[in-house]
Amino acid sequence: MKKEEKPSEPEHWDMKKKAKELLQTGKRKLDDLDSVWGKTKKELQAAMKVIEKGTEKAAEKTISLGKQAGFQSQVYLNQMKLQKSFAELGGRVYFLMRRHSKSLDLEDKKALGMIKKITEMDKNIQELKENVKSSRK
Repeated sequence: MKKEEKPSEPEHWDMKKKAKELLQTGKRKLDDLDSVWGKTKKELQAAMKVIEKGTEKAAEKTISLGKQAGFQSQVYLNQMKLQKSFAELGGRVYFLMRRHSKSLDLEDKKALGMIKKITEMDKNIQELKENVKSSRK
């Protein structure tokens, strides 16, 4: 029977040394990878902050523009109502003038009510215009 050959000491130490070098190389590469990942992670976090700020600004602007559009819509609707009231008042005054061409009855309650309504609507429109101006700031 043959005796099993044992590796000589130098070969054994050589393999140990190579394994140790291989592990150290792997560790260095892993450290390098961690460094790259760390830099990438920081850059991604910075990019996310920029995106977050941009999104916040866009949302704020959208809300602001929505409010302005709402106020402008109210201004438009109230101006249309005012125009209609002026037309009704003009029609009423015209009718009264045709009936009583010599004098206009300033005691006419319907005409006075329309004048009051027009005055209130004009005031409301002015307030809405102020809201539009203040929402732009």
